[in-house]
Amino acid sequence: AAVERISPEDDGSSRRRFTELLYARGSAEDLVKCGADELSAHADHAWALMQERKAGEHLISVANPSFDTTGHDHLGLTVVDIVNDNMPFLFDSVMNELYDFGADVSLVLHPIYACRRDETGRLVEFVGEAPADGKAGRESLIHVHIGRIESAERRAELAQRLDQTLSDVRVAVADWKPMRARVKEIVKRYRKAELPIDEAELNKAVSFLEWLTEDDFIFLGLREYRLEGDVETGELEPELDTGMGLLRDPDMRVLRRGTEFVVMTPEIREFLRQPLPLIVTKANARSLVHRRAYMDYVGVKQFDADGNFVGELRIVGLFTSSAYTRSILTIPYLRLKA
Repeated sequence: AAVERISPEDDGSSRRRFTELLYARGSAEDLVKCGADELSAHADHAWALMQERKAGEHLISVANPSFDTTGHDHLGLTVVDIVNDNMPFLFDSVMNELYDFGADVSLVLHPIYACRRDETGRLVEFVGEAPADGKAGRESLIHVHIGRIESAERRAELAQRLDQTLSDVRVAVADWKPMRARVKEIVKRYRKAELPIDEAELNKAVSFLEWLTEDDFIFLGLREYRLEGDVETGELEPELDTGMGLLRDPDMRVLRRGTEFVVMTPEIREFLRQPLPLIVTKANARSLVHRRAYMDYVGVKQFDADGNFVGELRIVGLFTSSAYTRSILTIPYLRLKA
């Protein structure tokens, strides 16, 4: 009925296909709470939002439907629409942010579709569910109904929080392959170089780092740190131009001493003193990507061509759910500790 209300004139054909796709996989018991006029108005709002969007950008709308747009007075809801390039971790990251915000979610729709845009980002053709063909990119719409937020300030706060979450998802996904490639470079160097580390410890580290790059770890950030001074009193200085993923941000810190975020902690200092190639621990920063949890931290010692210790490669991310559920005896490095 909502689809039938769309005029076949102008872009009506594309809007009809979009509306059908939007509601096609929605839960019937959730959809029947809305009238046809209501559903049509929500689809029109989402359709208007997606008319202009450049690749690499996301659009967010947190709006309260009005009688003028829906024909209903007491909807009691706020509608969140997010238009984005399709990529991993979007849906779970957005839903975690909504729940963390305290939103009361009543309807969730997440169609994936292809469309063609011109160089300015203007929508030229809505292709629909057909696979991307080089000219048409895959896009994502996340459409969520939540309990009504009357305060404009609170709606703006939610939009800002969603913006930060989506930005984190984008840089983590964009740098996923480069971060894995950087870890593989370290593995090659560990295999070839003459290093002042026990061979058995080195082999354990190599096996563990290789395991990380086999889809058992979600890389979220990486940055190199240069040791200034000696391991007893020196400091690790971030090399900001090496930052990838979340650690592109020069102000991002993942360790904390008390209430203050820092570069060095007593635990890391002790790691630097010991003849060990890596440390596996927890960061003090929570992930906004994929799941809300304190990130896992892997610190890898770096050496120069002469085998001298010169710094640390700092990696943060999340072990996959399968890594947490399998036996620890199947995980390199950790199985020996167990």
